[in-house]
Amino acid sequence: MVCLATIAPGVTHLNLSNCPQITLNGLYELVASLANLRTLSLHGCNGLSAPTGQSWLRALSAIRTLRHLDVSGIRGLKSDMVDTFRQVLPSVHVVS
Repeated sequence: MVCLATIAPGVTHLNLSNCPQITLNGLYELVASLANLRTLSLHGCNGLSAPTGQSWLRALSAIRTLRHLDVSGIRGLKSDMVDTFRQVLPSVHVVS
């Protein structure tokens, strides 16, 4: 996936829905190199469900241009974590 950032660094919309292989570390490495990313769909990415809130916030805060985030359908992602996303990332519309 980091290769994607090398090939297409200007990506503004990324749909990783139902990608079971993505981890938070992989997501962080990818999004940290996509400086123009505005929309990210992680719907059903259950490989992201186990990590702590701090891991999530580290990955998401790397996306300074993000405006829309879909985290619906991620098994184990609790509503209090989604509420934290909304508080920490107030300019991002979070779909859960």
